[in-house]
Amino acid sequence: ICQLYDHYFEYTASYFAVKKACRPIHVLYDPRNSEIRLANNTAQKLKSALVKAIVYNLKGEKIAEQKATVSVDATSAKSCFVLNKPTSNEMQFLRLEVVMDSKSVIENFYWLSDTDEQCLMLNNLPKAVLDIKQNVKIENKEIKVSVNIQNNTSHVSLLNKLKIKTTNGESILPVFFSDNYVSLVPGETKIITLSFENKPAYKNAVLSIESWNNETIRINLKNE
Repeated sequence: ICQLYDHYFEYTASYFAVKKACRPIHVLYDPRNSEIRLANNTAQKLKSALVKAIVYNLKGEKIAEQKATVSVDATSAKSCFVLNKPTSNEMQFLRLEVVMDSKSVIENFYWLSDTDEQCLMLNNLPKAVLDIKQNVKIENKEIKVSVNIQNNTSHVSLLNKLKIKTTNGESILPVFFSDNYVSLVPGETKIITLSFENKPAYKNAVLSIESWNNETIRINLKNE
C-alpha cells in the first residue's frame, strides 16, 4: 500500500497508474511485441471503437500515427494492431486514445526508452509552459476545484503533479484527485477535479503544479 500512498494519504504516481490500468475499458501498449490492445472488462460487447496511436519525438513532433476500428467481446481483450515505431536511437512518446460516437472516452500515455533502454534523454526535454485555469466551489464541509490544464506549446509537457498547499508551503492532506502526474502532448487539454476538507486554515489554499520540464506553478485558489 505504501507504494500507492503514504501514511498521510498523499498519492504516489503508482496510484494513478494502477487506477488507470483497472478501468473497465482500457487501451494499452505491450512492449514485448509492440501490440496495441483494447481491453473490455465490462459485461457488454464494445462495438466500433476507434483506437488511435500517435508517436512523438523528444521535440514534441508527431512522427507516426496509426488507427483501427475494432469491436471487443465482453470480458476480453483484442489486439488492434502492431505499432510501427520510426527507427530512432532516441526516446519517443506514445499517446493512445479510444474514440466512440465521435467522443474521446479514454487515453493512455507512455514514454519509450532509447536503444540503450534508458530514459536519460528526458533531462534535456524542451520546456513546456502550461496555461492553467481553476474554478473553486465550496459545498458545506468540502472545497471542490476544477483545474483546466492546457499545453499550447509545441513540446510534450511531462509528469505534472498537482498539490494543494497552505500559504506557508505545507501540504494539505488528504486531497482526492480524479487524476494526477499527467502528461500533455502539444495542443492537449486536461481537466482535473479535486476536493479536500473545508477548514478555516485552508481559506487561502494554493494550487501547486510541479512539472518535469517546467518551473513550479503556484496559483491562489479563489472561490468564484
